[in-house]
Amino acid sequence: MDQILVLPPYSKEVSPELRKLIHRSLVQELRNYLPANVLSLEIDEGSQCYTGTENIRVIGDVLDPDEVGRLGSLVNASHVIAVYVHEFRPYPPQKISLRLVVVDVELLQDIVHLDGVFDASEQQVVLALSDHLQARRARRFDTQSLGIMLQSPAEFSGFVSARCAETGARELKSGLSLKKKVAAADKREGKVAE
Repeated sequence: MDQILVLPPYSKEVSPELRKLIHRSLVQELRNYLPANVLSLEIDEGSQCYTGTENIRVIGDVLDPDEVGRLGSLVNASHVIAVYVHEFRPYPPQKISLRLVVVDVELLQDIVHLDGVFDASEQQVVLALSDHLQARRARRFDTQSLGIMLQSPAEFSGFVSARCAETGARELKSGLSLKKKVAAADKREGKVAE
């Protein structure tokens, strides 16, 4: 796992500004969790010709792994992370619903699928967000300050990105070890056939 390319989030429903917010948060968090160089394609006019739906076919709510893999090969990435944002409600109670897919560039297959719905109207999400914010700050916040931060779209996006990056990194590592086991088994079968 040398380089991982993170594509700009795809969504028909979410504004470009909110997609940029998710993208920046996710790239930052992936750099914290993955032992690889994390590359980012920004959401701008220059990359739109490569990452727009005119170039990448969308099957359901997943970008075509063949086309995503080819994009990764252009920058020598071993994996590409594609994100589809179903919903991003930036105002309280906030909600982000997304799908994250990791594509192996060599195999041109998706090897990790993560679906998540983070809804701040659910108590366990608010408690997890509060713990996340308290853990990330140098000093503890009082209830009023924390209440203000809990309503921030940037903080909520950062929380969701941290959860996705942590889970994605764990799943990717287990997927890579499975890939090595399959390759070793294939190699043993090839040696037995000789």
